[in-house]
Amino acid sequence: MKYTVFFVLPSLEGGGAERFVVTLIRYLDRSRFSPSLILASATGPYLSDVPDDVPVFDLHSPRISRALPSLVRLVRIHRPDLLFSTLGYLNLSIAMVRPFFPGAVRCIAREAILVSENLKTERNPTLFRILYRLFYRRFDRIVAQTEAQSEDLIESLKVPRKLITVIPNFVDNKPASVKFLQRGNSGSLTSLIAVGRLDYQKGFDLLLKAFSKLPNSYSLTILGKGREKENLKELALSLGVSSRVHWKGFNENPLKEMAAADLFVLSSRYEGFPNVVLESLSIGLPVIAFDGLTSAGEIIRHKMDGLLVDNGDIKALEKAIQDASGIQFDRQEIRDSVLSRFAVPVIIRKWEHLFSEILI
Repeated sequence: MKYTVFFVLPSLEGGGAERFVVTLIRYLDRSRFSPSLILASATGPYLSDVPDDVPVFDLHSPRISRALPSLVRLVRIHRPDLLFSTLGYLNLSIAMVRPFFPGAVRCIAREAILVSENLKTERNPTLFRILYRLFYRRFDRIVAQTEAQSEDLIESLKVPRKLITVIPNFVDNKPASVKFLQRGNSGSLTSLIAVGRLDYQKGFDLLLKAFSKLPNSYSLTILGKGREKENLKELALSLGVSSRVHWKGFNENPLKEMAAADLFVLSSRYEGFPNVVLESLSIGLPVIAFDGLTSAGEIIRHKMDGLLVDNGDIKALEKAIQDASGIQFDRQEIRDSVLSRFAVPVIIRKWEHLFSEILI
């Protein structure tokens, strides 16, 4: 029997969650599952990556809240076997309207962030915490990406442990990237790179402060866009490092830029699961990362794949970057290790098993 699966997203604008869904759809076993994609607004750079055999339903709405009536109608008409959503506010919205879906439709939510930390950025975190606690248990299963994220859902949102399954993200590594493995920090200039949205969560202000303490032999490239860009540029200027910081904007496929660097730096204050760390390791690029609220320690093997430092410790981040510059990391071993644990076929099998478990 082939099961129909509806994947729901706000859009396909740049982001880890969007890229994850498109990749999952691409590799899902078509002999067992028939995927469709529902978008509040069919826009974004990843739209061209959606496989040709996947129907795309455009709800023509700039906001998820306005798209919910159309989503409910669509589900009632097509009656999929399974509905999959990711991103916290979208998950919460779907949980709230689930009683309007046909009873046979199963629902899975994938949580892409550390919820307790993300709620601190809301205008009314108490209200959202109450809503999560009331409605999240309506899902048939909630997928966390790390053990830390799972415990956060249980402790902060009181999600029953039996509803949670931990499945890490995968890395969709391109074979052509193997040729980048030989790059190393043997020259006089050490090139650092960081990738992500230019917002508070990603901690680029912390990175710039640590970077300002490094010698002039270090350069920093930042890939990403966001509302904090001008503030970060001003910070770089005030720290006297603007000439050594290169702002490259959003890049749909950042691997080539990353492969030209010596070290990748993850300065996020918190993460659900840092996909970009997988991508970096998949091309053999060592990573310096804050640990703790980022869950980087569930991916990075300290002193083998890079270095881990206490969350938010700017001085430790600076020291780790300098220390890593003197380490000869085995780039092929880094790549082999991460692919053995997080390659697409390995993780896709976990998702297909979960879908089958819920549907059968």
